[in-house]
Amino acid sequence: METSENGVLNRDSDLDICRRRLSSLENQFSALNITCEEMSSQMEGARVLAETMVDTARAHSIEDLCHQIGSAALTLEPNSYVAVNLYQPAEHCFRVVSIFGFDKHISSALKVLGVDLRTIRFSGDLDEDSRARYTSGHLERTKDGLYGFMSGQVPQAVCAAFASLLRIREVFHVGFAVDDVPYGGTTLMPRDKTRILHVKTIE
Repeated sequence: METSENGVLNRDSDLDICRRRLSSLENQFSALNITCEEMSSQMEGARVLAETMVDTARAHSIEDLCHQIGSAALTLEPNSYVAVNLYQPAEHCFRVVSIFGFDKHISSALKVLGVDLRTIRFSGDLDEDSRARYTSGHLERTKDGLYGFMSGQVPQAVCAAFASLLRIREVFHVGFAVDDVPYGGTTLMPRDKTRILHVKTIE
């Protein structure tokens, strides 16, 4: 403890020292909690990834494979909507082949958007930005959110209303490619302000 020149205890100084030490301890505990959360997240990601690898090895078709990928993404990010699309060479388009989390909203989407979320198709003629997004291998924010996901097929105001109904604030997409040729991708639409925790595992 500190004392003043006349030997009296300097309580203000002691309190200040205690506050600084307490603040330092709080920061250390906060950092420890973040580390534990990250470790837990990584362990869960590794478990789901291992199970998905086993499941995909048993897939009977590429669409089964896409279904396994989408299911794994939902397991990792349960507070999100998930859609997986696949390139269709015969039609020269990308078609949604699996969706997750939309079960209660299929009829609403058909009524509000005028499209069936399970059969959405996008043109295979990708612009430079879209092609880069499909081949980067990174989970990236989709420009214009749900409207961007719908590839302009539905008016932006309608997409905004439906996104509000489903509490979708942001849309993220990671593509997969073969020899730098876009082949499909996974789209995540977290509800509210949910933070995506398993980015690396999903990528």
